[in-house]
Amino acid sequence: MTTYIAEIAGKDSIAAIHKIIRERAVDFIIPTIAYTGTEYGDISSYSKSIRYLIECGNNYDISIGETVVLHDEMLWNILCVRYQNQLFSRYSFFTQCIMCHFYTHLLRIPLYLEKNADGIITGERYSHMGKLKTNQHSFTIECFRTLFNNFKIHLVQPLINVEDTSIVEKEINDYAYISSINDVKCILSGNMTGLSLTDNEFLFRLNEYLDTFVKPIGNYLLGQYTKKRQIQFENLDNVIRSCFHE
Repeated sequence: MTTYIAEIAGKDSIAAIHKIIRERAVDFIIPTIAYTGTEYGDISSYSKSIRYLIECGNNYDISIGETVVLHDEMLWNILCVRYQNQLFSRYSFFTQCIMCHFYTHLLRIPLYLEKNADGIITGERYSHMGKLKTNQHSFTIECFRTLFNNFKIHLVQPLINVEDTSIVEKEINDYAYISSINDVKCILSGNMTGLSLTDNEFLFRLNEYLDTFVKPIGNYLLGQYTKKRQIQFENLDNVIRSCFHE
């Protein structure tokens, strides 16, 4: 039996899951909601998404399991905000979004291992109608994919090359449902406004950040998770500080 852990977030994640269901590429899907503490809006839209997916699963004879809610406030704090001054000093930019995105992937690993799952379905897209996002930039996605592949964790990204949002909306065949699917927002959205994500200087800094910050921290955390060890935050702090040569 093919089992996937599924990300429940905005429109893209629901369309990605629907595409997998429609293609009958899975037998059993476990929906997961990862909280960061920065959400606001109609949280009940997550439940609407899951009900929609259950209906889709029934139509294609694919089982949808009980939803699992995931959160780890201390881990989010350390990865995403605690070292913002050092990060800006080192790389000349700061955004929470890259590590926050990585954090949501990390939270799904224990369930992935427990269920001996075949993959984690996510809704990443390199481009959104030409708009680039730091947490879904091709450099960022390739960094994540490499890290997870190294630990034999498979990210399933069926929309990765879809730029046209209308294709995503067409994938979600219940158009009445689309109007409420993105009702949960993030208070930190838009924190990179005004910075060109195609600027060569920024791309150099982004690559440096991914290579010297995200990768060493990712390797440490993935190593702990896949060995089913509890994260020791003092050790994580030490790994992070070593990235700044402190």
